[in-house]
Amino acid sequence: MLNKLILIGAILSSTACSSQAQDVDPDVAHECARLWGADYHMQLFCRKQQMRAKDEIRAQNFENALKGSSSTQQAIALARKLYAKGIGELNRSIDGCYSGASTSGQYQICLVMDTYAQIRTGAKGRNGAQVTEDRQIAQATRIFGKTRGETARHSIVGEALLAVINDLDLK
Repeated sequence: MLNKLILIGAILSSTACSSQAQDVDPDVAHECARLWGADYHMQLFCRKQQMRAKDEIRAQNFENALKGSSSTQQAIALARKLYAKGIGELNRSIDGCYSGASTSGQYQICLVMDTYAQIRTGAKGRNGAQVTEDRQIAQATRIFGKTRGETARHSIVGEALLAVINDLDLK
C-alpha cells in the first residue's frame, strides 16, 4: 500500500511539475484583495484557503463524475482484463487506442488505460513516468493541436488518475 501511495505521489508530482504552481483564480485574488486590502499576508492566506476549497470541490466533482462514467469504467475493466493476460497485451491495446483516438472522450479512455498500466507496473520500463507523460503529450498534441493539447491532457490526466486509484482501492 505504501509503495502504491509513493508511486501515485510520483505520478501526480510529475504531472504537476510541468504546470508549476497552480495560478490563483482571478475572482479569488480580487475578492481576497477586497477583503484584506494592504494586508498581503492575509491576502495570501485567503487565496490559499479559497484555492484549496476550489480544488476539493473539483476533486469531488471528478470522482462523482467518474464513478458514473460508463466509458471510464469500461476502460478500466478492459485494462484490468488485458493486464491479466500480460502487460504486453495491455500495452499493444493502449497503442491501438491512441492511434485510433480522435476525440476528447476517446483520448480519455486511452489515458485511463495508460494510467492503469503505469500504476500496475510500478512506472517501470515502457510504462515509466517520463515515457508515459511524453506519449500522452504527443497524442494530446496530435488530437487537440499544439496549443490546446497540453491543457486538455492536464485536465484529463487528473480524472484518469482518480478513476484508476478509486478502482484499485476497491480491490
